Amino acid sequence: MGIRAVIFDDDPLIRQLLEAVCEMRGYEVFTFHHPDMFPPHAANCCPCQSGIRCTDVIISDLRMPNVNGLDFLEGLKRKGCRNPHYALTSGHWTEAAVSRAKQLGCKVFSKPFRIRDITQWLDEVEASIVPERELLNWNKMERIINPTEPG
Repeated sequence: MGIRAVIFDDDPLIRQLLEAVCEMRGYEVFTFHHPDMFPPHAANCCPCQSGIRCTDVIISDLRMPNVNGLDFLEGLKRKGCRNPHYALTSGHWTEAAVSRAKQLGCKVFSKPFRIRDITQWLDEVEASIVPERELLNWNKMERIINPTEPG
């Protein structure tokens, strides 16, 4: 099973750049300009069953309209998100934000970041992913979140 990455950034150029980096590595990539568009964010709890997760990697901007990347990731973790690999990017890091990100287990990248730094982190991520892990079928996730939608 290939690696799945989810990318959040309100800047379309950053989103496209990170998407291209991940796609060149053979990842299945989903990008969103805002976390509200990410199905697990809309759910009250993590839609993944035990032993399953919705993605392998989440890369998010720290500062997006109406949401802070740290608050977004903390919300996912409170809901029981099982994704083990988070990264946050920002050109506006404070000591407190870096400390909070590291407490959440996030990799921190400062903008402008170097592609080499991102790819080195992705090398580490890939080395830790068990190929037999199971990823959530996103079509099923939509039915869990929106049960009245035809599926």
